[in-house]
Amino acid sequence: MHRVHHVLSVKGDQVHTISEAESVLEAVKRMNDLKIGCLVVMGEGGAPSGIITERDVLRIIPTSANDLSNVAVGDVMTKNVIVCGLEDQIDELRSIMKERFVRQLPVVDDDGKLIGIVSLGDVSAHLIVAKATKIKYMHDYIHGHVR
Repeated sequence: MHRVHHVLSVKGDQVHTISEAESVLEAVKRMNDLKIGCLVVMGEGGAPSGIITERDVLRIIPTSANDLSNVAVGDVMTKNVIVCGLEDQIDELRSIMKERFVRQLPVVDDDGKLIGIVSLGDVSAHLIVAKATKIKYMHDYIHGHVR
């Protein structure tokens, strides 16, 4: 079974974060500079309090386009962020992402502290590699190349 820790062992555990008090303009600049689609918003004790995504920013543009520097991340972030753990199965993550229309899931430890992030792209890449490996083993078995 493929689990979140398998993805993070390849991808790494780097997560880009921001505080609720910082401006949406700062969030946009940071996401643009890093070429990423979200920032995890950090709360007290190292636990995520939300996530701000490109979609969240686009949602407020019609009313705040002139001054994103005066809008706090905490006012527009997605507050009920879905998280996952290291032992969660990749197939379950894919289903959650599809059903809930989310592209990133912060990874937390047993105490709720942020330890990584997994994207839909990460999940898809992992599953593709896993299937290719399985096909190679089956091919080698069928053709007698098993050692």
